Amino acid sequence: MTAAAAKTETNFNIMGEVPVESSVTIATQNDWIVLPHKGTTEVIGKNFYDGGTEDTAVDHATITVNLVAGYDADDTSIVYNGATALQRTSGGYYVINDATGEIMEVITDSGYTTTAGTIVVRRGALGSTAAAITNDDALYVLNCLIFTSSNVGTHLFRYFPLPFSAGCGIYE
Repeated sequence: MTAAAAKTETNFNIMGEVPVESSVTIATQNDWIVLPHKGTTEVIGKNFYDGGTEDTAVDHATITVNLVAGYDADDTSIVYNGATALQRTSGGYYVINDATGEIMEVITDSGYTTTAGTIVVRRGALGSTAAAITNDDALYVLNCLIFTSSNVGTHLFRYFPLPFSAGCGIYE
């Protein structure tokens, strides 16, 4: 049996022990919010409407990679399309590549107010492994939550913020 490797804390919140409790009022299906943190991978919530409760259906916003040739694991400038305007900020958030599991820290996003642009990223964030990216890969924006339930009203939810420092090796 091998011993687990020790993790060194490098300027990040205590993962899994400091949940953020929040609420939002949803006016229509697929309303969304941008979190004040770099991202989260888990959201737990309830929708309260007409006196009833149900689990809140939540997804993350996506941007779609747009380059036929794709990108190598060391490329740091990535062109995208297929995004929704304002579901991102100008930088300072994480995306995860659905195809590879790589997490990238977005330093700048030139098209956050539109549907297409270029992100400049730090590859292999949070200890994930940098990997090749192909055309049409979905990059999930980890600080934008889309409430997909058709039930409008108040949603109470809890999430665990990802570390502020992209150099933390929590996924090594």
